[in-house]
Amino acid sequence: MEKIAIINSGFDYGSTGSLSKQLYEFGKSKGYDMYAFYGRGKKYTDCNIIKIDSELETYIHKGLTLLTGLQGYYSNNATTKLLKVLEKKKIRHIIFLNLHGYYINEKRLFDYCRKNKVKIVYIMPDEFAGLGKCCYCENCVKFKDKCGQCPQVHEYPKSLIFDKSRKILQDKILEYKGQNIVFAGPKANLNHLKGAKALQDKRIEALDWGIDLDTYHYFINKDLYEKYNIPVHKILILTVAKFSMKRKGVKEYFFGAAKKLEKTNYHFINIGYDGNIPEEQMPKNMTVIPYVNDQNELAEIYSMSDLYILASTSDTQPMSALIAFGCETPVACFYASGLKYISNGDTDIVKYTDEISVDGLAKVIQNVNKKDLKTRMKCREYAQTRYSKEIFNHNVFQWLFGQ
Repeated sequence: MEKIAIINSGFDYGSTGSLSKQLYEFGKSKGYDMYAFYGRGKKYTDCNIIKIDSELETYIHKGLTLLTGLQGYYSNNATTKLLKVLEKKKIRHIIFLNLHGYYINEKRLFDYCRKNKVKIVYIMPDEFAGLGKCCYCENCVKFKDKCGQCPQVHEYPKSLIFDKSRKILQDKILEYKGQNIVFAGPKANLNHLKGAKALQDKRIEALDWGIDLDTYHYFINKDLYEKYNIPVHKILILTVAKFSMKRKGVKEYFFGAAKKLEKTNYHFINIGYDGNIPEEQMPKNMTVIPYVNDQNELAEIYSMSDLYILASTSDTQPMSALIAFGCETPVACFYASGLKYISNGDTDIVKYTDEISVDGLAKVIQNVNKKDLKTRMKCREYAQTRYSKEIFNHNVFQWLFGQ
């Protein structure tokens, strides 16, 4: 029986955590001996789902990164724990997701993989694999040469003083050398990483994310209208993102559009709201809901909505949009970054605006009515044919075993 390990910063939490879980469960269903290693979050009763880092060591790693500028060079206890299991179980197939996150020593991990001829599929939920210290290049092209004088030195993974982006990039180039490795990620990430020095002559594959369409499907729960004081007869406009996260655009664009359309038949819903806007300044046509843990309830709110909004200008392939498709809800967004690639060209499924502004977003919304059965069926079929977890899992495992 083949043994496979999945390594990520978390398990079953956030977008990469959900991908880790579905890959783990898929592998088990196919008869593989599966292991999952992660750095942060709760512990699991399944002895093959192993938390390798302690909270203390994570904080130490983060603190040393702030002081030295080197992320991914510490957490030696966690890395030793991981490598001991990999060696004891003779695991020779590994799937990487997020290696950043202050929980692992990357050089030691890659050294082990090279020495033991491990086959790797490195899934890229961001651009970290091909950059120096950063997770997103943000229009910088220094990673095509040697990095240095990093414009994001004070962004995550943050350094207070030292810019070690050049060293980190050079070390990644050495770490990848001699590896049996496939890099895979959304087209937006791959386009941003064209010419990346660390990825020269490496095998790179395009990969769409996959979602669980058994969980994320259309279902109307009438009780939720009363629970969250959502008007039944309004046209409901939803976004699921932190209000405080600037790159998600909720505060700037989504709330701005709600204010602009305050006296219309549109009602706006923000799930993940973590702001503190005074009640008198909150748009009257707005419902704000904190993070929803119950994924069935979340799917029900997606289902009742008539349009899902991506207010970001820098997302690559946001899972929230794919969930909207699964719940038979169309998407509207700016024609920017990776959002350009989530559509198949059908304007019933994805509506774009070239104007990156509150006015641009409001204009798109103003042309939306209650979603009809035809639109719902188009969205669901699109999710099934492009964004199902079965397609995603199949591709990853196919590459893992050399095809």
